[in-house]
Amino acid sequence: MPDHSLGELSLLNNKIDELLTRYNDLRIKNSELGKENEGLKLKILESEEKVRTIENKYERSKISGALLGGGENAIEAKKKITRWAAQTYLNETGCSAHTAVELACKFYETELFNIESEEYPEEEMLILRKMKYNLFI
Repeated sequence: MPDHSLGELSLLNNKIDELLTRYNDLRIKNSELGKENEGLKLKILESEEKVRTIENKYERSKISGALLGGGENAIEAKKKITRWAAQTYLNETGCSAHTAVELACKFYETELFNIESEEYPEEEMLILRKMKYNLFI
């Protein structure tokens, strides 16, 4: 009987060694897959940024074409630029929507916007500072 127990113990030790080896191999594989996953996430973020850049360039080229064409298209293009600028000011500075629109109209449309707010000059300067005095979008 002791030989039988010794054989079972040896077999059990071999199985435990095999399980530990498989466990370590799987940990290494898991680590490699984690690194690969992080790399793929980074590539996706870079691709999404490229797509946004291309979309912005496309939108700008459409607007410039409309501006060069004149007439109704030019007016619509100026309105799009105004909306785009106002949204950019709002997103970048956290100012009020009303102030962002007023400032965008002031710079991108031919007709001046009637500004009634007494706090407007202060808010306008805040936007200018936060945009680093660069209102081009």
